[in-house]
Amino acid sequence: MAISEYAAQAQLAYEKGDFATAADLYKKAADEALLRSDTLTSAEMNNNRCVALLKSGDALSAYEAVQGSDAIFAAAGDIQRQALALGNLGAVHEALGNNEQAIAAYQMSADLLTKTGDQESRGFVLKSLSALQSKTGKHLQAIVSMQEALNCQKHLSPQEQALKKLLHHSLRMLR
Repeated sequence: MAISEYAAQAQLAYEKGDFATAADLYKKAADEALLRSDTLTSAEMNNNRCVALLKSGDALSAYEAVQGSDAIFAAAGDIQRQALALGNLGAVHEALGNNEQAIAAYQMSADLLTKTGDQESRGFVLKSLSALQSKTGKHLQAIVSMQEALNCQKHLSPQEQALKKLLHHSLRMLR
């Protein structure tokens, strides 16, 4: 079967909530890409597999899937996919309880996403970073990260608009 067929079937399984099947199909796509010496596609499929494995609750396998993919993308000069891989790595470290490593990966991802101009993905990563910073007692950093995340979004819900104002006033009081 072709890589694209495995990937399409994996995406359908993922959308149906069958994360284990999606992960298996993404692995087949990654393996097929490696057989064709297409390391970039293999790394991308492994990143997709990582997300599916996280959704299925298998953080250790997700780590094995994503490990090293950011370096593959960096070597190819693909900053966007490098940033997304680092975001996935952050989520894996968070799921494994490696909070400091997760924070570092999220921060690197957000920094790279600034360079690519992908504000939507940057906002998503910054929200994850903010939640983890809050959970680990880094409240001021969490406020700053959340404010940056909300600044990345084009359309805010009424709750997010209120939060953005609250964060803005909180930071002004601290200065």
